Amino acid sequence: DDQKTMALFGDAATASLVSCEPRPGNLGVKLNRPFLSATGVDAKVLYVPNMGSGEVIEMEGLTVFKLAVRKMIDMLDNACQERGITVAELDMIVPHQANERIIEAIRKTIKCPPEKMFNHIRKYGNTSSNTIPIALTELVPTLASASKIGLTAFGGGFTFGAAVIEKV
Repeated sequence: DDQKTMALFGDAATASLVSCEPRPGNLGVKLNRPFLSATGVDAKVLYVPNMGSGEVIEMEGLTVFKLAVRKMIDMLDNACQERGITVAELDMIVPHQANERIIEAIRKTIKCPPEKMFNHIRKYGNTSSNTIPIALTELVPTLASASKIGLTAFGGGFTFGAAVIEKV
């Protein structure tokens, strides 16, 4: 019901199962070691209320933007280094679909061509923790075997993660 933020969020639910063996409906990807981090943040920068409290999300947009872009790039670099590749060697990058400005800032900062940066924010909006699983169900079937895909995300409370997956 919050008019300031309701247009920013879509509605979705996903469940992801990681398995060591092929299963029906499997996307067919190999997950390399993910990198995870959390920094926390002052409530003035990003405040997410408890469910049912009647309070609304509050944030300092510019601060959130700068931290999200920087940390998502750093985490993706770490995940690529762990895999022994550079970000430029990725076939596709799937960032958390928080908003168009963040996706474009990451793309431009790492000098990624538009066709290698997955972006469907206009189709679904920000579906929170569901953005990457939804993106993967659309993207992975279109890719060739052995394609390397970089994933990078951030969340409320300032948590960050990235990984490199490979289509098998």
